[in-house]
Amino acid sequence: MEIWRDVDECQSSPCHADAGCSNGPGSFRCQCRPGFHGDGFQCSPHGRPERPQSRCEQQRDSVQGALEPRGPRPVLTTYVPQCDADGQYRPLQCHRSTGQCWCVDSRGQERADTRTAPGTPPTDCDKPEEPERPKTHCQHHRDGVQTTSPEGHPLLGVYVPDCDEAGQYKTQQCHGSTGYCWCVDRQGQERANTRTSPRESPVDCNEPDEPERPKTRCEQHRESLQTTGPEGHPIAGASAPRCDARGEYAPLQCHGSTGHCWCVDIWGHEREGTRSLPGTPATDCDKPDEPERPKTHCQHHRDGVQTTSPEGYPLIGAFVPECDEHGQYKPLQCHGSTGHCWCVDNGGQERQGTRTSAGTPNTDCSRPDEPERPKTHCQHHRDGVQTTSPEGHPLVGAFVPECDEHGQYKPLQCHGSTGHCWCVDNGGQERQGTRTSAGTPNTDCSRPDSTMSDDFLAEEQLHRDQRL
Repeated sequence: MEIWRDVDECQSSPCHADAGCSNGPGSFRCQCRPGFHGDGFQCSPHGRPERPQSRCEQQRDSVQGALEPRGPRPVLTTYVPQCDADGQYRPLQCHRSTGQCWCVDSRGQERADTRTAPGTPPTDCDKPEEPERPKTHCQHHRDGVQTTSPEGHPLLGVYVPDCDEAGQYKTQQCHGSTGYCWCVDRQGQERANTRTSPRESPVDCNEPDEPERPKTRCEQHRESLQTTGPEGHPIAGASAPRCDARGEYAPLQCHGSTGHCWCVDIWGHEREGTRSLPGTPATDCDKPDEPERPKTHCQHHRDGVQTTSPEGYPLIGAFVPECDEHGQYKPLQCHGSTGHCWCVDNGGQERQGTRTSAGTPNTDCSRPDEPERPKTHCQHHRDGVQTTSPEGHPLVGAFVPECDEHGQYKPLQCHGSTGHCWCVDNGGQERQGTRTSAGTPNTDCSRPDSTMSDDFLAEEQLHRDQRL
């Protein structure tokens, strides 16, 4: 059972020097002493006009008033400045939640190197400041990290370096959130092979480094990838390779975001057939590979598609073919981005008339093709238009004609990118005066052209009669 204990706020002397403080359950009350008037935070003798609030009093009352509408009771994590009897900042300021104390100047600004941790004697704020020395690299690094939000709440997960009394990097650095520790050089750079997890004993950072060996391929790969932002937060989706104590690729690699795991060779290349999905047992990477057979056409096609950027992020829109356990094309192929599905032959070529759009039933690819008839002019035109790049990405802006079930040009053709529509003749040629722009009603292509000459109409009729 949780026991609630009241904090005596009066111990921090929140009231004016000429006021008394009464502590109560969950709050406190300030009241001016006899002969004085005011709100308890500012008291003036009777008969003397009340002076304007100072900068310190305005800041204090603003914080206290915003935190508790029914009375000035500070939130534990919020810093409330302390003012003296004249309304000026007290030289020594303390944060009642963290226990840290520091000296301030007349404007309430913290004086450098005066902050003390909880349980340690506070700095003598009456002692004059030593001539300020320029900040060191470590101090610039430390003071440049944002550790609190604009509302004064601590930000979790950021790494703040530790500097010694001379302002230099402490030889051992630790991340307060993750518990990892490592040794650094004078510039704050991590020394190789010194990082330890919370379950391991930290490395003795006073031991000299062994003669530095050249970085391995794995180490160069790992350090070339940016996995944290400038503020120290991890970048979602980025994953760096794991290297062993000798700097070689660890046999089992896993992606921290997706949860996929796979085995790699000494060059860091994925070993075929070893990738496992999240939540499934990882492959035993110590098991030798079976004698490698030559890659099939489908496997070459699949492995040649670039699906991730050089930084390790997934590339959206690329079509990756699916191969069966023998490396052959699966009869039904689908595009993960568009949702289109179609049947393919043994060479991976799309079988005509089998493509379905997203949300519609897939074609039964086990049914044999009907005897193939020669392609019509419209089908040759349509199939000759390049609609995807060599990498499988769709090409925007290309016009692809539409053919009917007999392979003839549909009377009304439209451009998917521009939205323009027009009527065509049997040869696919645009009929004059029938083009409409996007958003306007399409021309009725069943009506004869009003602008065609009688000779042209007679010739068209002759062509139709010959086809009949």
